[in-house]
Amino acid sequence: MAHAGVLSVLELVAIVSCGYGLFALSSGIHLFGSLGLAYGSLWFLLGATSNICGLVGLYLMMYGPVEQAARGSQPWIQYHYLLAWLTIVLGYPTFLTMIWLAHYPSPYDQLNLVLALLPLLAWAKRRTKTIVLTTQIVSGIAILSHIWICVVASQIYGLIGAGIMIINVTALSIPTKYNLWGFSSREMYVIGLSITSAIFAQEVSTMVKGGVVHVSDVFKVPAF
Repeated sequence: MAHAGVLSVLELVAIVSCGYGLFALSSGIHLFGSLGLAYGSLWFLLGATSNICGLVGLYLMMYGPVEQAARGSQPWIQYHYLLAWLTIVLGYPTFLTMIWLAHYPSPYDQLNLVLALLPLLAWAKRRTKTIVLTTQIVSGIAILSHIWICVVASQIYGLIGAGIMIINVTALSIPTKYNLWGFSSREMYVIGLSITSAIFAQEVSTMVKGGVVHVSDVFKVPAF
């Protein structure tokens, strides 16, 4: 795995960011409610667990016995990538549901959460092509939904996070044989998720410190 040291640092940063995100969420339970807290926490819990698995895998790869390095680290790396995928297909829709519940409670809040079932069902049936397609579709809809609510609620960090999510889904969709600056597409995807966790933690923190902007009309776009 290329640049293991850089990846290890990013894994640590992501774990700290997820911890900060959970702290910010718990501080804002009066804004998000118990349901919102549960929804929002899933991104950070999945992300932190994924990063911990990745960090253990990298440690075994770099410092474990040479003859056992690949075999010992492989299960941890596999769980790392699986949990990173779940962070996008399940953690992101639930996080987004919390954002919508906070800004604009409506019967459509759960739509992204319902759509998240599609890639999970495809994964349960081991249909690889369907997994890729449903992940792209569900993530694409979630990103558009995130961009829209952040525009009408004037949430800058949310817009930045949604923008990085576009890069994440793109990296996830590119075959692993391609690389950028020595990082495989899968590693770029993990790096993107680490950055996204930091941005989402800041998005939550901003909402808690500045108060939630309650949107009365999602079709009215304010000036920033």
